[in-house]
Amino acid sequence: MKYLKIMINKIILASKSGVRKKILEDNGIACRVEPSNIDEDSFKKSLLKQNATPTIISKNLAELKAGTWRFTCTQTTVENCTDNNGVISDASNPSTNYIFLYTKDADGNVLTPDSSYWYKFTKQSYLTTQCNISSLYSPMCEGYATAYYNQQCSANALYDSGCSGYAAAYLSQQCESNQLYSTSCSGYAAAYLSQQCSANTLYNSACPGYDAAYLTQQCGLDTLYNSACEGYDAAYLTQQCGLDATYDETCTGYADANFEKQCGLDDLYSPGCAGYDQAFLTQQCSYNTQYDPQCNGYVEPVIENDIGDIGLGTDDFGAGDQGIMFGYATNETESFLPSPIHYSHEILKKLKEYRQEGYDFLLPDAKSQVSIQYVGGKPVRADQVVVSHQHKEGFVHSCVAPVKDAVRETMGDLIDNDTVWHINPTGNFCIGGPDGDTGLTGRKIIVDTYGGYAPHGGGAFSGKDPTKVDRSAAYMARWLAKNVVADNMADWCQIQLSYAIGVKEPTSIYIDSNGHNRTIQKYIEENIDLTPKGIIDRFDLFKFYGYSENCTYGHFGDRDVPWEKIGW
Repeated sequence: MKYLKIMINKIILASKSGVRKKILEDNGIACRVEPSNIDEDSFKKSLLKQNATPTIISKNLAELKAGTWRFTCTQTTVENCTDNNGVISDASNPSTNYIFLYTKDADGNVLTPDSSYWYKFTKQSYLTTQCNISSLYSPMCEGYATAYYNQQCSANALYDSGCSGYAAAYLSQQCESNQLYSTSCSGYAAAYLSQQCSANTLYNSACPGYDAAYLTQQCGLDTLYNSACEGYDAAYLTQQCGLDATYDETCTGYADANFEKQCGLDDLYSPGCAGYDQAFLTQQCSYNTQYDPQCNGYVEPVIENDIGDIGLGTDDFGAGDQGIMFGYATNETESFLPSPIHYSHEILKKLKEYRQEGYDFLLPDAKSQVSIQYVGGKPVRADQVVVSHQHKEGFVHSCVAPVKDAVRETMGDLIDNDTVWHINPTGNFCIGGPDGDTGLTGRKIIVDTYGGYAPHGGGAFSGKDPTKVDRSAAYMARWLAKNVVADNMADWCQIQLSYAIGVKEPTSIYIDSNGHNRTIQKYIEENIDLTPKGIIDRFDLFKFYGYSENCTYGHFGDRDVPWEKIGW
């Protein structure tokens, strides 16, 4: 192996430390001080930032101070040198006087210097070597600041405002933190809407709760804005009452205003109306010119000795007797009957179904009575229910359950927990029918009509032929009232007809309803024949054979009889 011997003449101390120099001299070692002039503090700080250990820091500082020894062949004809120049890769001191040097060529092959050639040795700074490899090796490297800046920008465009892509990255960062930072942020529109809605629910119709807030706002401006406004009903009532005191019975001045209104519509509304007397005279005269000497066409009466049999009326179908007949209808039930009598009949019909379906302890005779509570003219609940039902001996208590079931099935929600029940209140009811309650004529006039809800003239129906206006005129009055209500001319209507024996036309017609009474009366007078013959012909009463069916469930309601038909 080729080698180069170099005599060690002296030690070079690359440190300004006086302590180190004294140690060497005290041991007989001559040295020459050549400090490296390295900024150790800056280098240490750089290494500490990289979390270097004290050992690593010491080794790096030593290498930095020692530098890297390079060799150059100084032979005149350098081509004869194995290597013209290179870096000393290793050095050893096998003896006291010599150092053996080993080099590397450009390809990294280990070489030894050629003998008999001269070489020049120079020292290159370790820092320079590392900086040549990477400008980021140390802050002392030339170009470090630029390289460090570029490194940080590559890692994070937000490192500095001068970084390429800083503006876009900053916008993205701010948008992530707050979508409202810029209108360019994704989701800005939705976030802005949410912000404005939080501040004011009325900002946009898309805001949650907008409809309710808008309603509240408008209601605050005008309670009549919507029927859902708090206080709407009271405000509306006040408004309508201000326009027309007759709008509702609760309006201030309703009574006086309604009286004036009704009198304006019909002078016959009340005897208190200013024109009542004259209107009543005119009305009666229109029915019968003989009513009063003031009537146009009045003729002094001629008294005849015989006007015919009171039982038959006159030969030309005058009324077979005098009397007053009433007809009534209301739209509060499907039968156009008042609720008490309507449900009384329906309960007995339902109990007949029960009896036919297997309740064999129930016998045919039964009667019912219902007390209805009204609020504002409308039925709201059943206050009391009375049912007396014939039964077999020993079954009085068995009647309770089917009777209650029939009532509940018939009356539905009108029955409540406060309804009072009276079922066979006297106890046993075993004897019924003709044996228990004899007779028909004149004994059932209230339950046969309207249950006392409307007036009754007192004349019975059953047992009389149609020439008797007790029967026929009562049927006509009911038919007239029912058709008035069915045509929505009024919610309820009561019609009174009166007749004189032997006189064909009624002596009076009186209509009481919540409709236009005068208009209704005029229509009836002009279009309906109210003579006994006219009534008999309209309903074909001489040929009607269903009178016996009226012995149960009354003469009026939903049964298939001529006077219950709807249609003028």
